[in-house]
Amino acid sequence: MTYINKKSRCISRFFNVLSKEHTTFTAKKIIQDRVLLETKRLLLSTELNLKQICVELGFVETAHFCQFVKLKLGMTPTQFREHAAVI
Repeated sequence: MTYINKKSRCISRFFNVLSKEHTTFTAKKIIQDRVLLETKRLLLSTELNLKQICVELGFVETAHFCQFVKLKLGMTPTQFREHAAVI
């Protein structure tokens, strides 16, 4: 394991300890919740296509983004956008 990897793992563990101590949530959950909130905002308030939203949010693959949204919202990004347009 390289020096950089060791240091980043220490930082990650430290961030997890801090976040659990202050919020009872893991760092991963906090980050995922924030990404999901930003996803909803971009899907509802912009005309950006999925690839552009993926780039904006730091996803390398559109498939990973769609999988993340489906897991969290129970529908694809396109379905979410269409559902919101009906309401």
